[in-house]
Amino acid sequence: MSKKKIVNLLFYLFVGALLAFFEKKTGLFGVGLAFVVALVFCRENVLLALLPYALVSAAVHFSLWYLVVLAAGVLCVFVYVLIHVRAKRKYRLWANIIVLTVSQIPVFFLFGGTTEQIVKAAISPVFAAVFNYVCVVATYPVLVRGMRYRFTDRERVFAMLFLLPLAAGAASFDVFGVSLFLPLVVLFAAVYAALETGGAGFVIALGVGASLITRSPYEGCVAVAVGGSVLLFRRKNKYLAGVGGFGVYALCLYLFGGGSGAFTLSSTLPVAVACLANFLPERVYAKAKGTRQSFYGKFALRTVANRDREEVAAKLTEVAYAFRKMREILEREEETAFSPERVADTVFDVCCTECGKFAVCKEKGRMRSGFVRLAENGANGWKVNMLDVDGELGARCVRLPKVIGTTNDLLQAERERQEKQSGLEQGRAMVADNLAGTAKLLDELAATVGKGFAFDVEGERRITDELACADIVAGDAAMYGSGDKITLTVRECDGEKKELAKVVSEAVGTHVYVAEKRTGVNGTVNLVLRPTPAFGVLYGEKTVGKENVPGDAKQAVRVTNDKLLFVLSDGMGTGEKAHETGADTIALVETFYRAGFSHSAIFSCVAKLLAMRTEETFSALDVAVMDTRTGEFDFIKQGGRESYVFSKRGVERIEGGALPMGIVGESEPITVRRRTENGDLIVLLSDGVADRLSESDLTEIVGSLQTLNPQVIAEKIVENALKK
Repeated sequence: MSKKKIVNLLFYLFVGALLAFFEKKTGLFGVGLAFVVALVFCRENVLLALLPYALVSAAVHFSLWYLVVLAAGVLCVFVYVLIHVRAKRKYRLWANIIVLTVSQIPVFFLFGGTTEQIVKAAISPVFAAVFNYVCVVATYPVLVRGMRYRFTDRERVFAMLFLLPLAAGAASFDVFGVSLFLPLVVLFAAVYAALETGGAGFVIALGVGASLITRSPYEGCVAVAVGGSVLLFRRKNKYLAGVGGFGVYALCLYLFGGGSGAFTLSSTLPVAVACLANFLPERVYAKAKGTRQSFYGKFALRTVANRDREEVAAKLTEVAYAFRKMREILEREEETAFSPERVADTVFDVCCTECGKFAVCKEKGRMRSGFVRLAENGANGWKVNMLDVDGELGARCVRLPKVIGTTNDLLQAERERQEKQSGLEQGRAMVADNLAGTAKLLDELAATVGKGFAFDVEGERRITDELACADIVAGDAAMYGSGDKITLTVRECDGEKKELAKVVSEAVGTHVYVAEKRTGVNGTVNLVLRPTPAFGVLYGEKTVGKENVPGDAKQAVRVTNDKLLFVLSDGMGTGEKAHETGADTIALVETFYRAGFSHSAIFSCVAKLLAMRTEETFSALDVAVMDTRTGEFDFIKQGGRESYVFSKRGVERIEGGALPMGIVGESEPITVRRRTENGDLIVLLSDGVADRLSESDLTEIVGSLQTLNPQVIAEKIVENALKK
């Protein structure tokens, strides 16, 4: 058995014993079984839950008739679990009530005495059902969530209610005449103060429970005073907590001594020993405390995440350097020029070494000079004949036909090599350019990844606390950057609550909305909240072309949560081919924008890629990128025509320019940034419209419509362009 199961078993034995004493004192049965059913409901092993219950119940009650009640309860729980396993259904609260009610049937037959006993037998199932619900709410955060999330206010209240019968059970029995209730309260306060802040409500609940069972406020008030002093003094010093707690206890005995409060060694010694728990070294609580803090802060995990991002950024930088180095190597590669001397040497080796008059010619140099001139004469047309042979070579060489044939073969091979090399040179140039573009993209990606996350731990704690007050269990809260993104893990039932975004907005001081929602594990959902955009956009478009196929292509898309991309790409010519070119260009630009690259990197890479195409297909690109948080527009023009901004201040013309994309790989776009306000109108035009409508025409059209509906304006602009 693992350490965790052993600890759970001991805890269940302790709780079961307290509940058994509560049952014996009050005559309300089924409370212990209600706790067992709650454990099973919260996914605890049924044997681990039933074993301590059966042992302590049999030991505390120790009667034959109660063994019947105990057996009925154990049997009902086993049947409940068996049905659940067979049917593969979730446990339901209404099923818990049925199990508890059926398990209490023997109580009616065994309690036959007084009216009070019959009334208690009737009340027991009701009280057990209510306590079962209290146990479910109180134990769910521990068993299911594993204490990874903070208790909500509702869960804290139910945890206090859960402590009431435990405190009553602890106050209802003693060991050799010595009550252990007050030492348990002091021990609880010491441990809780070492692990958490607060806890006053739990101590008060313990005091109330004791007062209810003893029907006297004395013991409850003393417990609250002593336990509360331990919680208070622990914030200052652990030694002060131990001494101060015992001092408050001694003061209570002095002021209210007598009866159960008499100052005796047997009554004060257990309290003194419990106060000594405050003196224990911090390392005793370190593991549990460190686990809690790691769940709340997650510093180690976040450090690992940032370190991994830095490593990825370093690798991307190295890959970018490798691409730039490859480009340098390709650019240094020189073309091998045509060499007549090389051709002459090959002809001499093939034709002269086996010639019968080789000894007469003797000198290789005399014959080689003739071969060189022959190769030079054939360099233009890559072919020679008898007319290209000089006089000395023609007079001396007896194997002239073979010399001419061999020279032609070599010239033809050289021609093919030159053509192949030319293609390789072009390919090398294109690859080199694209390697440079890819290196630039990787550098930007490395810079972005290398920044890491700056988490706002205080902001996260504030969010989870505020959500807990609204009965929303939130854990794994992450708030990084400047609050642009907040991630939460909440229960499925909480993920649908409309007040969630409102509570988070109040906690961070800015309005946020749920941007993404994904199903998690164990009944949770993962939410991503982002600041609500300050601006919204209305968009309209209108196209027309020959045979109903316009040469331009357009796109309006959200590339990130706060950026909108408007693209107008006008392909060279008209019709379907031009439209295809424009659409291809838009697809590339949109993809790179979604990846988060800068304007210059995107346009440079796309231009290089289009320049590699075998067909001369160019595209005039007009792009407007809007930041919905600030209202800023970036106009990027690569051969695009002029655009217009209509505002309360008048009409502003954004000039176009630069070569269309695809003509050369190194063209730079024109970039202009403008800040817009509510009610501003932006018009992007392709050349088919811009050639026909002037600035005054557009101003007249927009002014005459008396509307800011962009679709109406777009249709009216095209209609007037067609008229002209």
